[in-house]
Amino acid sequence: MTIRAALVLAAVGVVVVASGQSFKPVHAYAAGDSDAYVVKVDASASTGEIGITSDTSRTVKQVYGDGDADIETKITNLKLSIGGQPLSWKDPQPSTSRYNRFGMPVTAEGQSLGMSFTRFGTFFGDKELKVGETSAIEQIDEKNPNNHLKGTVKLLSLDDGRAKLEIVVDSFTEGADKPMHLEGVATVHAATCRLLSFEGTAKNLPSIKGVAITTAKFSMEHK
Repeated sequence: MTIRAALVLAAVGVVVVASGQSFKPVHAYAAGDSDAYVVKVDASASTGEIGITSDTSRTVKQVYGDGDADIETKITNLKLSIGGQPLSWKDPQPSTSRYNRFGMPVTAEGQSLGMSFTRFGTFFGDKELKVGETSAIEQIDEKNPNNHLKGTVKLLSLDDGRAKLEIVVDSFTEGADKPMHLEGVATVHAATCRLLSFEGTAKNLPSIKGVAITTAKFSMEHK
């Protein structure tokens, strides 16, 4: 066999191995781990454009034997404007939620700003995925089943230790006429499921101070 032929076969082998890789959506929580993000939201409403910026941190407070973890979410430097006019808005109190090993919230304390999309960038279903595969996802609030979400997640790529996933969800909330519809792309550290970035669009959002929101573009970038 010539050296050139050997190199070709080796390259083909690498491609085959890479194509057979899969992504397991299991979070590797560790107490004390903390991640910080820059969050931006640009929304359209009847009163004009709405802009929201903030710094958001997520800190693992406790890890349980079953793989669950208590994670504190803290929003700071929150700035809000409507029609170009800044509005007074205090930073919300930190909230703590218990997440299972797949990133699904199990219990929650407190409430954050209604247009926080962090919760949609942590749960990628409970099935192992290969590139190109799609899996159905669903979350149901056990205390109030009227609050639930369902959708799909697709593994777009798995490269250089990073997994890129396409997320499409409809989030149903009690009292809302329509579910919030969200489409986004999340990039995570493949081995730990740690979120690196999340961006997309959403419509049928909850109102802010009585102002109806039609659509919004959002982004989260790891600092």
